[in-house]
Amino acid sequence: MQNNNFNQLTSLKVEYAFQIDRYEVITARTSQRFLKLVFKVWNENEDFEIDQLYMLYDDNSAHSSFYDFISQFRQFGEVKDEILVQDLIGERGTCYFKTNFSNGRVYQKIVLTSWEGNINE
Repeated sequence: MQNNNFNQLTSLKVEYAFQIDRYEVITARTSQRFLKLVFKVWNENEDFEIDQLYMLYDDNSAHSSFYDFISQFRQFGEVKDEILVQDLIGERGTCYFKTNFSNGRVYQKIVLTSWEGNINE
């Protein structure tokens, strides 16, 4: 049974401004490749960088979680059909982090709350 205080902490929504700063493809010790997006996030109290990792398959396509992330932009405006990863660099908006538990680990998933709208240009 989880502690109620822990449940309350994981349900807090602190909003941040964000900018996607850079990306890289990294290889784990298991030889699994990942797309790493690095976000600069800030609000009136703090600023930091956070990574979001998306698994890459052998054919260089990304795991569905990457496309789920891209689809978040569509709730705020029109997005072109084919987006290159480099198109995401410089994108800005606001977000919060949702705590996910998977395979005994805790992950922070970025959830967009607004977008300034550049990737369609």
